[in-house]
Amino acid sequence: MDRPWWRCRSQWILDDAAHFWFGGASWTKSIATTAVVRSIWEEEFLGIRRMGGCCVFTMHPQIIGRPGRLAFLDAFIAFVTGHEDVWVTTTAEIAGRV
Repeated sequence: MDRPWWRCRSQWILDDAAHFWFGGASWTKSIATTAVVRSIWEEEFLGIRRMGGCCVFTMHPQIIGRPGRLAFLDAFIAFVTGHEDVWVTTTAEIAGRV
């Protein structure tokens, strides 16, 4: 099938690893709290939404899947889906529509 090439861009600030992944080799990176990450992600989401953009969050089960982070994730998804003009989907579904 000959289809146009399309890339769903991710941003490091919207990746869970950037906030929760501790760098033990250097001991210079701290692990952020879920409150800090929620603040960052909500501000980014709202800004991208105002601009009419595509907001791609990247999450890894071994990082976001911690017990305390799952409660944060549930609350954050509820916040995002609480906006009627937002489509929450997977990158695979987006690619299928291109």
